Amino acid sequence: APTVAATAARTTAPTAAPTVATPAGQLDAETIAKARTEGKLSLYTSLNEDDAKFVISKFEAAFAGIKVTLNRKSSERVIAQLITEVKAGQVLADVLETGGLDIAKVIKEGFIGEFRPPAASGLTDNLKDAKGLWTAARLGIETIAWNTTKVTAANAPKSFEDLADPKWKGKILLESTDVEVMLGLAKRKYAGDDAKVRDYFTRLVANQPQLFAGHTEILDLLIAGQRDVVWGAHAHTTLQKQAAGAPVDYMRTEAVLTIDGVSLVKGSPSQNAAKVFINWYVGEEGQKAIADRKRVPANPKIADPKLLPTTAYVTGPELIDDFAKYQKLWDEFFKK
Repeated sequence: APTVAATAARTTAPTAAPTVATPAGQLDAETIAKARTEGKLSLYTSLNEDDAKFVISKFEAAFAGIKVTLNRKSSERVIAQLITEVKAGQVLADVLETGGLDIAKVIKEGFIGEFRPPAASGLTDNLKDAKGLWTAARLGIETIAWNTTKVTAANAPKSFEDLADPKWKGKILLESTDVEVMLGLAKRKYAGDDAKVRDYFTRLVANQPQLFAGHTEILDLLIAGQRDVVWGAHAHTTLQKQAAGAPVDYMRTEAVLTIDGVSLVKGSPSQNAAKVFINWYVGEEGQKAIADRKRVPANPKIADPKLLPTTAYVTGPELIDDFAKYQKLWDEFFKK
């Protein structure tokens, strides 16, 4: 007969090896290991080349052995390339990082995969998709800038409405492609009341704004003294010009915040490396890299509060279905 000791030896389960819990905000070790095996990823982005290379250098230092191939183009061109490639049966991009409304176009095509980066768990709901199809990475501040040799701080605009005042007639430059600013004002400031939208833009147009394409180019015209204020100025570009000694400043009481998001491309060759990059990018290190370039990271804990407006109207991918409507209205006012 078996002894008591022998029976106990057969029936006692072996002790399981202790498991190490994944730290909050980080990906699991298995995904990271698979990412290192893949060893590379392709990033399609509209972030300017210098900033993108800076971000990539920080990521590659954090995850040695994972190399990033950069494909940098304008938002419109980079999504057109991605969509064309996927429709031709070639999924070459692993990560897409660009304007939220443009990401929405790729989502509509069905080319974006679901991924909820753990590092984004603390972001508010308007900065991430409930289905995990995009996460905000950086914010564009669209506001009003002025030439400080022409406009004093006391007389500077405090709201978008201020530029509808007849005193600004003949003094306004307007970025000619800023439909998203109209969209943000229409849906967030005016809560979809198109009568108020029409009233405001009718009064703004009556002040005969001069239209130019290109946010950097239009600021250069402002600095040169062509007119006094810019409707639709990029805050980060204004700050860069200001730091270089240009006589410019911008409105901090009110702005439209545009979302530039990051998404996982469905069926891409380096899914795990893509997840590692996305989680790093929306996490503390990636967001600090964005802040180091004098841009506004999506994480409010890392963004410089001095850069952010008191009142913000956030536009995101969820507004894509309204874009065509306001593009038509924009053309009605500004392409006569």
